[in-house]
Amino acid sequence: MKNTNVLRPVTSLADLSTLARQDEAYEHLAIIAARNLGGMATTLAEAMRVLHINAMETDSEEGVVDEINFCR
Repeated sequence: MKNTNVLRPVTSLADLSTLARQDEAYEHLAIIAARNLGGMATTLAEAMRVLHINAMETDSEEGVVDEINFCR
């Protein structure tokens, strides 16, 4: 039986932001990923701020997106 609860991978932070505004599961994913990267996020806005800052500090949005997808 196929698990239909699996989230599709995100392609960018913009993609995650759009999906998170439409689906609570992606909002939760953003928060969890931000916490995994050391942020103290409890809201989508805080999570996206942490994720963007991490991407800027590491010069790699791709690395942050990889972490987000790992958390799925």
